[in-house]
Amino acid sequence: MGESDLVIGAGVIGSRVARMLAEGGHRVSVVSRRGAGLAGVTHVAADAADGEAMASLAEGADVIYNCVNPAYHRWPTDWPPIAASLLGAAERSGAVLVTLSNLYGYGPAERSLGVAAYDQAHPITEATPLAATGRKGQVRARVWRDALAAYQAGRVRVAEVRASDFVGPGAESALDERIVGRVRQGKSVSVLGRADRPHTWSFTEDVARMLAAGFRATTSESDAGEPDTIVICVPTPLSEADGPDLTAVRAASETAGRLLHRGTLVVLESTTYPGTTDELVRPILEKASGLSAGVDFNLAFSPERIDPGNPVYGLRNTPKVVGGLTPDCTAAAARFYGKVCDQVVEARSPREAEMAKLLENTYRHVNIALVNEMAVFCHELGVDLWDSIRCAATKPFGFQPFYPGPGVGGHCIPIDPNYLSYKVRTLGYPFRFVELAQEINSRMPGYVVDRAAELLNRHAKPLNGANVLLLGVTYKRDVADQRESPARPIARRLLARGAVLAYHDPRVPDWAIDGQPVRRATDLDTEIVTADLVILLQDHSEYDPEQLAAEAKLFFDTRGKLAGLRQGESAANTETL
Repeated sequence: MGESDLVIGAGVIGSRVARMLAEGGHRVSVVSRRGAGLAGVTHVAADAADGEAMASLAEGADVIYNCVNPAYHRWPTDWPPIAASLLGAAERSGAVLVTLSNLYGYGPAERSLGVAAYDQAHPITEATPLAATGRKGQVRARVWRDALAAYQAGRVRVAEVRASDFVGPGAESALDERIVGRVRQGKSVSVLGRADRPHTWSFTEDVARMLAAGFRATTSESDAGEPDTIVICVPTPLSEADGPDLTAVRAASETAGRLLHRGTLVVLESTTYPGTTDELVRPILEKASGLSAGVDFNLAFSPERIDPGNPVYGLRNTPKVVGGLTPDCTAAAARFYGKVCDQVVEARSPREAEMAKLLENTYRHVNIALVNEMAVFCHELGVDLWDSIRCAATKPFGFQPFYPGPGVGGHCIPIDPNYLSYKVRTLGYPFRFVELAQEINSRMPGYVVDRAAELLNRHAKPLNGANVLLLGVTYKRDVADQRESPARPIARRLLARGAVLAYHDPRVPDWAIDGQPVRRATDLDTEIVTADLVILLQDHSEYDPEQLAAEAKLFFDTRGKLAGLRQGESAANTETL
């Protein structure tokens, strides 16, 4: 067996690092608050600031890879305890501490660790105030200064890794070539996003038409020539601190800056917080090109509005919002999108366009949280919330129906509102609506498991040892996208309570929880009958809930498909969320 490594953080970079190390034969443990879900990797739910926990986990490790982003931890209260914790773990274990925090532009390893400075404007010394008041602040300061002394005395070995080693053409070339190779063959791109959360739906016909029209896919920057328009469409996942991880945006902006020339239009489509286009992308483009945005080239933001699996609305007939740095930038973006969209809506600036995307998804996030909380107390009150929603939806004005479920998934609803909450926190106060909605929606998987246990108990069957079959593990009906699917935390909780788990999803051939494969039900007809409990998590069109419920011993419908049968028509073995 090869080297033993501890990776701190399961964001974009942490996942890539862990995957590459595992593929190289290393024994890898990933520490994060959320599940990593990577094959061949052990996931540990822990707080990176917990020094004792990190020291214990680091025992026997050869290398500790710090993939936590200091930019999204409040300074100086949150980041120093994390840095101190990892420095202490490295000293006690003898492991080399490797930081990848320089990916975010904070310079050498020592600085990005917080050992010598957080950035040029905030030098750290022994006099640096840390959580300035109270006993907690004193403890943090003492721990930090002990770690600082260990570093200064040379008792901790610190190294750094270049960003390009993990996000540049070297590390990602195999994946890039795999995607581009498929496009060149006229096939749908079926490998996108994180390895543990594939993001797949078919665009094969679209790709074929694009190739016939002269489209070229390449992994070589030199093949791009001198483009007139550059559109940045890269992922913006959450960091470990629940802020935006803009690693891919930074890298794409650097590439765009090397490619742009006078008159080029650059558009950011990646969802992010208001101000990103002007405050982050613009300086990178100007530095790389030597040109001025709004003068020498055009810069704008235009939020993507793709709804996977929607047969009615697509890119062409969904209004396209654009906001440019200047009126001329807005006009240039409007002309470009006017070629492919039926309607273009001009925002006052990139900030308004960035906010429009977050407003759309925050609106849905908050309203879904409302009905999710109502589902909990309506169950206890004996009220059929599904019927109440049906009745309320008949009002032709002033009401839009939202429906409860086992949790929220996808990139938009559970992720995007956090970008806005993150930005609001920089003003010194919380965005209470979003944070409350996040709390409510995040607890729904646990509520589903509790209800499942209650259903089993009422039929004299404990959850521990029960055979539970999950139907549908994607976040949305009739798509293969698993990003942030509530099925994952539900499965994790079921396993923790001793359930024997199996799943079925016509669009997901393999599924794993924290690196451990979950058995796939290949003969659905047989397994529906033999399972102690069947839980419908996603109502794919292939499923007939009424028929499935009729054949199952116990059937828990979390999507309200059987809600209309609750007036004496449904069997005693059926329950609806």
